[in-house]
Amino acid sequence: MSTSIIWKTESGSVRISPERGRILGIEVSGHQALWQPPAVDGGWNLGGERLWIGPEVDWFWQRVGKPDLAFYQVPTDLNPDHWTVTNRDANSCRSEIEVTLPCAHRDAHVRLGISRTFEAIPPSCLESRVGLAFQISTSLEILDGSEDQPVDL
Repeated sequence: MSTSIIWKTESGSVRISPERGRILGIEVSGHQALWQPPAVDGGWNLGGERLWIGPEVDWFWQRVGKPDLAFYQVPTDLNPDHWTVTNRDANSCRSEIEVTLPCAHRDAHVRLGISRTFEAIPPSCLESRVGLAFQISTSLEILDGSEDQPVDL
């Protein structure tokens, strides 16, 4: 079960789900800054900010050519509930996942270790001393895979 972290300032808030490796919402002056689904159905489409692995055509599109959403599929290993929280405190959290992505168009794959660190930046560190600030650091390690398969964040 996912337990959100919420960082608040007078200017807004950031809601993070470490167990899902993503920011679920950013509210600034009462307005949501990220897309939110009408209803969360437990699948991958939780809204907010998420990590995309490139080249997207290799991992997400099941057919090359003219884009058709009927042939778009998020790889099972990127399911948002597969993340492991390795650090969590009042101002930061770190989430990690290991994924194997098969290329949808040829006999190739890549196995990746991914870590994401989310950090709140206190308003006192901002030049204006007011506002909402945070930082996301993402690292990607290629653990195994086809020699000629490109991959990026």
